[in-house]
Amino acid sequence: MGKLDDLQELWTTDKDKYYLVLLDDNSFGIVDKNNMALLIEEDELYILVIEKMISNGVKVVKAESNTKKFIEVSSQIAMEKYELFKNSLSI
Repeated sequence: MGKLDDLQELWTTDKDKYYLVLLDDNSFGIVDKNNMALLIEEDELYILVIEKMISNGVKVVKAESNTKKFIEVSSQIAMEKYELFKNSLSI
């Protein structure tokens, strides 16, 4: 879990500096307040990071379909979408 530990600031000390964007396919983008995306190339690590971020209250948003403005998603809905995404993967 060393790599996961290296990223823990995403859901602990720096969690207010990042947010998750719920995408149309129920996957999530990790974005900082400067709108810079963070890419995690290892699928298993990505899945764990997303779960930790949602579980620890990192803000989750999605684009409203008609205006494309971001609206906040509740943590319950975010976790449901996360489970759908995780279950759709063959990891």
